[in-house]
Amino acid sequence: MDPVRNLADVQAVSDGISHSMALTRDGKVFAWGRNRSGQLGDGTRENRSTPVAVLGLEDAISISTGDCHSMALTRDGKVFTWGCDERGQLGNGTGANRSTPVAVPDIEDVISISAGGNHSMALKRDGKVFAWGYNGDGRLGDGTRENRSSPVAVLGLEDVISISGGWSHSMALTRDGKVFAWGGNWHGQLGDGNCWDRSTPVAVPGLKDVISISAGVLHSMALTRDGKVFAWGDNEYGQIEDRSTPVAVPGLEDVISISAGGRHSMALTRDGKVFAWGRNVCGQLGDGTREDRWLTPVAVQDLEDVISIYAGRDHSTALTRDGNVFAWGSNGYGQLGDGTRRYRLTPVAVLGNPEENKWRIGHCRGENQCLISLDDQLNNRKAVYLISPSGGKFAYKTTEILKWLKNHNTNPGSSEVIPNALELVYSLEGVVQYQEDSS
Repeated sequence: MDPVRNLADVQAVSDGISHSMALTRDGKVFAWGRNRSGQLGDGTRENRSTPVAVLGLEDAISISTGDCHSMALTRDGKVFTWGCDERGQLGNGTGANRSTPVAVPDIEDVISISAGGNHSMALKRDGKVFAWGYNGDGRLGDGTRENRSSPVAVLGLEDVISISGGWSHSMALTRDGKVFAWGGNWHGQLGDGNCWDRSTPVAVPGLKDVISISAGVLHSMALTRDGKVFAWGDNEYGQIEDRSTPVAVPGLEDVISISAGGRHSMALTRDGKVFAWGRNVCGQLGDGTREDRWLTPVAVQDLEDVISIYAGRDHSTALTRDGNVFAWGSNGYGQLGDGTRRYRLTPVAVLGNPEENKWRIGHCRGENQCLISLDDQLNNRKAVYLISPSGGKFAYKTTEILKWLKNHNTNPGSSEVIPNALELVYSLEGVVQYQEDSS
């Protein structure tokens, strides 16, 4: 796989339910996918099938995606959130959705963040954990079931070094390698041997020397120092053995990173290979099939030298050592970032910002034909697209194309950059004839 003009120089990735984010080494944040609540942070509510810059953020060092909201942590220890706020998950006390980042007040010196389904978490330098948002099942860990629109302390935790927010539950890892969980537990995802919700943290038994944790939608995972993976909770699609206490995942060795998704799981081994198991109806396992894998990890195809992984609800993402990002699985909202809405059974490169493409429109003939030329930086080629009737039915008239271009501040015959122009061509599938530019 040889990505061209893809999103580059990335140091971290994060997948939400239907959107994804990337953090570049210069502290900038990019997002793509569903944007109904403004969770992409670009000031709009438009879905994006290629990355767009999150506005108003500088010097970010960590990112996290939830259901319909997003989070970022800056180098000075401040937390920013954006997207939906119906349950108070933005933490600013307003209840209003935001399409650009806003600072979370009354919390500072934060070193780690995690966005859950409809709640948010922050870990401070002193090892204490704070949470806010929806709390009907106790996922905030403050001993109540009351929603919180500003941060509250999670009770009974000390010396925490890592946190993870799931769809309805939360997890924490302490410096001595112990794991704690709280919140929704109807599938045993808290790992304490029963299915009762908990509004304060409980210890997960049977684990020691844990170095990493991950909370999924209805299941949980832990990685121990010897490279073994443990999981517990929901197992409808074989992402774990159905247990309310941890069980070892067979067939894995020398694992260095884990991620729990919707109903699938991922593991990264020391040699840079990625394995996945569980639900696969959308191709989120990346093995080229849609076959569910019951507690049988399979290798993700066409990937090597991976350094980071992230499992969304029905899609997955991997970051390679050279700073490139690849994604596969569900793509109904463009969450794979490849400029399409096509589901992918194997990894595809997340493209760079479509503003790198230069377009020219000309040779329009009345209402039924128009040529658009493209200097296609993303695919390293030049092309001409002929917009014309197809099957006797013309879907997009020339005037509609011109109107679309005008709305994006570009005039016919110009060579200006057209934001998101790549999406125009894909939206015209069925009425676009592709021709290579021989000139």
